[in-house]
Amino acid sequence: MAVTLLVAISTAIGTGLGASALDLLHPNAEPISHSAHEEGHGCEVDLFVNGDRAAVFAAASDPVPAANDWQSFRRANQTAVADVSIVDVSIQGESPRVITITGVDFTVDRRPRPAGAKFDLPCGDALRGRFMQVDLDRSPPALLESAKDPDVRAGSRPSEPILFPWTVSITDPLLLKIIATTERCYCVWRARIMWRSGSKSGVMHVDNDGKGYSVVGSKGAQEFGLDQFGRWARTVRR
Repeated sequence: MAVTLLVAISTAIGTGLGASALDLLHPNAEPISHSAHEEGHGCEVDLFVNGDRAAVFAAASDPVPAANDWQSFRRANQTAVADVSIVDVSIQGESPRVITITGVDFTVDRRPRPAGAKFDLPCGDALRGRFMQVDLDRSPPALLESAKDPDVRAGSRPSEPILFPWTVSITDPLLLKIIATTERCYCVWRARIMWRSGSKSGVMHVDNDGKGYSVVGSKGAQEFGLDQFGRWARTVRR
């Protein structure tokens, strides 16, 4: 009897009909999990430095931090990500059954931008991977573009967008870059990812453990990059 039941449930799962049966077997188990990781630990991310501290760096004759010290520079000087906030999200089913991602929405806390300047230590290559790019300056935040192809480069104008509903399972996870952009605001953003599976439904929160992800738009602010001697030099935005 038990073997027959398990075979029947396995068959149902394989045909997409077994979610309710799994709910009966594991009524308290969440069928889905996720993790989120903010990019910005290396020099691929520009930084916004507040007020007087920015002026000190701009006038200093000390060498600019090496690429592998960029995260230490960020922590020591209480900087924020400038212009573009990137969070890598991994979503995976916790059982053989299929889970449907029904949508993603965003909330933004907007604050006055402090005085300061942007510092750019260019390195690396263009972003690559399945992504959603969101404009935080619009209210509500607006999706600018997205890419279904996991090998596409961000900014290359992909022809096929990612659309919801989207299904995931234990063998077919979703790896997604959320690219949140702003030009002028000091924004703290969060995302909610809605899902359903059988009789279960829920929301996954991408919110940096409740703190949100901060990004400062630098349009109109001073901007500094490296000169030929490896020191900070003011640049002109084109």
